[in-house]
Amino acid sequence: MEIVHIAVGDYPEYEALLLQRDQLKKEALQYRRAYIREFGELINKVFEKKIECIRLKKSIAFCQIARNKGQKPDIAAMNEYIAQKVKEYRQQLDILIGGAL
Repeated sequence: MEIVHIAVGDYPEYEALLLQRDQLKKEALQYRRAYIREFGELINKVFEKKIECIRLKKSIAFCQIARNKGQKPDIAAMNEYIAQKVKEYRQQLDILIGGAL
């Protein structure tokens, strides 16, 4: 917390501004919660679709790299690689969900 020095005559105005700030913070929290209640499920669905797209892109890239080397893609290795990438994105989703509450 920062110490603020003010003139004696300015104290009532300073106090009013502090009260206004606290009220605005409360209102912002209420609006954020209402937003999450209204759109949270849609946000999660969009993120799930993005994860699915990333999974498909990573699968295509993995297969393309193998094909460029003249090899047949190793499906087991690809699935392990994709599972790791999806896990990372799911962790990001958990962080987003945790931050939204």
